[in-house]
Amino acid sequence: MDGKEGTVTGSAVNNRIGIQLQEGNRRISVRILNLRYQEEPGKNRRILYSNLVEKALSEITLLEGGLRSQIRTRGNRHVHTAHMCYSLGMAFWLSSKPRETAQALGEFTAAILFLKQREPTHHSLTAFEKTRDLAQESLTLFQESGTRTAWPYWRPPTSRREDRRAMSDLFTELWAMAGGGREFTITASTMQQGLRRYGLHDSMSPTPDPSDRATFTEIACDEIERMKQQEHKSEATRPLQPSQTTEPQSSPPSEGDDTQ
Repeated sequence: MDGKEGTVTGSAVNNRIGIQLQEGNRRISVRILNLRYQEEPGKNRRILYSNLVEKALSEITLLEGGLRSQIRTRGNRHVHTAHMCYSLGMAFWLSSKPRETAQALGEFTAAILFLKQREPTHHSLTAFEKTRDLAQESLTLFQESGTRTAWPYWRPPTSRREDRRAMSDLFTELWAMAGGGREFTITASTMQQGLRRYGLHDSMSPTPDPSDRATFTEIACDEIERMKQQEHKSEATRPLQPSQTTEPQSSPPSEGDDTQ
């Protein structure tokens, strides 16, 4: 079976997993240790990440345009305006990035201020405040030294301590998948598979063979930090588009200025 390609068909049982071979209509059971992950063309994690960013930014642009249109047609005191402001904040916040999280907090705060002043009994107010508090917690995490979100997918911010715990768990999983030998170590090949699975395709650190949990964890965390630094630099160079949507919400005008 060396070199043949197939698709995983189910969950692993006793360190083996079912594979549907591409050639013919044959299914086989293979030890996980003997498998190599292969990405389909156009579906590697870098491309998926870029596509995700593009889609998210398009959604943000669409919502910003919708909010401006809402203000023009219904005025800045209509309850739908507050809800659209909140939706824009959600699009910013779900990016799990420092700059967008700060923008999200501004949108949530403006929507809450609107409801408190114009619709204090509205059923959405509690939900808006809860989301604002969660966004504030995320922003506080980003302000901790060394805490950033890393690609390949937008993830909540994590500290070195949290990364270390996640990589320690990953080591245990890799060790079990490789057969769980007497020695609590994994081979360099298994280690590289684990790093790739986490999105670390271009690992620059030397890979000892074998590696114990402590070694694997520190190398993996170093690579995650490097990945975060790269993404942070690319974010810092991206120009920030000034928002023109929250000003009408943050300071409601007098009665004579409303269009509805």
